[in-house]
Amino acid sequence: MTIQGGGLEQLGWTPASRPNEITLFEIDARAGFDKPARLTNTTIKRGIEGLQQEVQFSAATPTQLRSAFRQNAIGNTWPTIEDVQWRYDAKAQASILTIVGTGTVDWDDDGNGVKSLALPGGGFNPPERRIRAKEQDQALPFYNKRTHPIAAASCRGAGVQAAISSAACC
Repeated sequence: MTIQGGGLEQLGWTPASRPNEITLFEIDARAGFDKPARLTNTTIKRGIEGLQQEVQFSAATPTQLRSAFRQNAIGNTWPTIEDVQWRYDAKAQASILTIVGTGTVDWDDDGNGVKSLALPGGGFNPPERRIRAKEQDQALPFYNKRTHPIAAASCRGAGVQAAISSAACC
């Protein structure tokens, strides 16, 4: 709608101008394939999701936040959580959450002592298709949340270091 009034105006769709979610994974497996690895996961959320985290986490003390994550997140990925840090960056309009702990890495055994790992966050997620069944009004606008997630992962191991990142827009 416009200030002058009138009906709904159809606007062209544009992708988000900056990432609304960034996920960083660090896996430090230098202790060996059979030992727990040090894991660090940092998520940066903007927009409504970032504001939701601000409302959710700002009332908690650092000790309460760490305790809550230890109670709710410990499982397959996080056997131990050593630290949880959160802050809201008002200038960047971003909620930044970092979880540090240790966990077992699910290495694939490729034979002859060779191990591999599909790093978290890899791959490509294409945008949803914007089509309708032919019996539907083709002129109706679509609502698809504009997203621009980015994920990056790094893995350090005994004599091996790898990094991968993936970005999906739209």
